[in-house]
Amino acid sequence: QSREMRTPTFIFIANLAVSDVVLCVLGAPFTPLSGLLNSWVFGDVLCHLVPTVLCLCVHVSTQTSTAIALERFMVIVYPFKRRMTLAVCIITIFTIWIFSAVLSSPFAFNQINYWDEMKFIHDCREDWSDVRLKRTFTLLTFCLQYILPCSIIAFCYSKVTISLNERAKVAARRCSFAQANNQRNKIQRKRRTNKMLIMMVIFFVLCWMPLNILLIVWEFYAAVEEKSFFIPLFFATHLLAVSSTVYNPFLYAWMNEKFRKEFQKIIPCYQKFVIAFKNYKLKNNKEVSSTNVNNMEPFSFNNSIMNSNYNKEITEQRWKMTTKKSAVPHIEVGQEDGNMQNENTLYIPLLPLQPYQPTTLSKNFLEPPAQPLQ
Repeated sequence: QSREMRTPTFIFIANLAVSDVVLCVLGAPFTPLSGLLNSWVFGDVLCHLVPTVLCLCVHVSTQTSTAIALERFMVIVYPFKRRMTLAVCIITIFTIWIFSAVLSSPFAFNQINYWDEMKFIHDCREDWSDVRLKRTFTLLTFCLQYILPCSIIAFCYSKVTISLNERAKVAARRCSFAQANNQRNKIQRKRRTNKMLIMMVIFFVLCWMPLNILLIVWEFYAAVEEKSFFIPLFFATHLLAVSSTVYNPFLYAWMNEKFRKEFQKIIPCYQKFVIAFKNYKLKNNKEVSSTNVNNMEPFSFNNSIMNSNYNKEITEQRWKMTTKKSAVPHIEVGQEDGNMQNENTLYIPLLPLQPYQPTTLSKNFLEPPAQPLQ
């Protein structure tokens, strides 16, 4: 909705969020459930569909993260070159989905819902006619989905970090204080965005590394499948890998202020909740203030009188209304014992002040003005 969010980086992040949602809905739940049930009970169609969708979403996530890193690299390291337009960004996203679908298509044709006659259970597994072809596909997937994207991303963000640090040093030396401060703020905003993106990549790498290593070991050492620890280890690494989709929204909300604001606008009940909460706090503050005013004691203060020996006598004083008849309503400040003398009494009139009118002073400042004030 916001034009500030219609940049290639944020559109790529939106595409990343779409792949995460698809992965959570169509890819993630079935593998743990089949492990708990110790059987594939979801039929032939899902046996072909679920592994394909899982591989598709993983490829989309890694390639989108790579595209984000390349876009940030071009914007920051080469700021004077032509930037990526929204049209090019959308074409890139379509290309990513098509290329990912091609890479994950072998799962759709080489999955089989196998019936185990010894255990009387269904097992959804890969069935390749050539073992060498299967190993080649596994290594190719590992390189294109993990090794190559991680290498490109590490190179891009390293160059981006170096470029931002050098730019900050140059701005501090050559610019005036105001210009340097403005430039520093811009660089700081870019650093926050880059930190968010780097954290996303780090979480992705750490979450998917154990599963990738386990699959490579399983491919070249099939006997590991017979070990007692293999099934729990496989589901634990699979759960860790899929959990990477859960961390991204928290990273968006924690490290990017624009995402927080736009997310608040999208939620329809958020604004109403904020307004109701503020009104509730305001109402409570008013009630507390009125209670404090009703329970307030007469205002008192301490007047210190210094004697000849520089010792202080503290006498409590208070305001009280006088009972003395006077033509002008007033209040009287006095001592608490009521035996005060007239010279110790201060009369404060309660009439409103009259507006100021300039008068001409006489030569003798002690004489009254020519005309009295109205």
